[in-house]
Amino acid sequence: MNWSTYIIMQWLPTYMSSYLGADSHSLSFTAMPYVMNSLFCIVAGHFADKLVSHSWTVLTVRRLMTSIGLIGPAVFLIFFCAVDSLLFAVIFISISMGLSAFNSAGFLSSPADIAPNHAGVTFAVSNTLVSYSIYNHKYVSIFCGVLTSERNITQ
Repeated sequence: MNWSTYIIMQWLPTYMSSYLGADSHSLSFTAMPYVMNSLFCIVAGHFADKLVSHSWTVLTVRRLMTSIGLIGPAVFLIFFCAVDSLLFAVIFISISMGLSAFNSAGFLSSPADIAPNHAGVTFAVSNTLVSYSIYNHKYVSIFCGVLTSERNITQ
């Protein structure tokens, strides 16, 4: 999840301007996916709480939220790749990033289930290990750019 978010964060403005012909005013729409992510995160939390209060097990709710948070964005990223319209591209990437927020009520809540008294430390350690993808994704981005002849390795 982190890796795809960082790739989208880095490449979305470039993709929108290079392939979809977005001007500098239209590039302000690259903020929309993150607004949707924030709103969907609140909705996902309330939805998960509602399911637990209706006798769903916590494990089942976590699995459902994680499934929505991983499968939903994948489907809308495929739609995003298939459109040539700036409007539909923004809509699909916004829905994709919005649905990824369901992970907050899914596996991202697991440290509170596993070690309630040490959830903060457990999450901090696991997130630190996962966040090393931040440092590695720039090399993957450069490699992808070289493969598609968009960037020179020295840039």
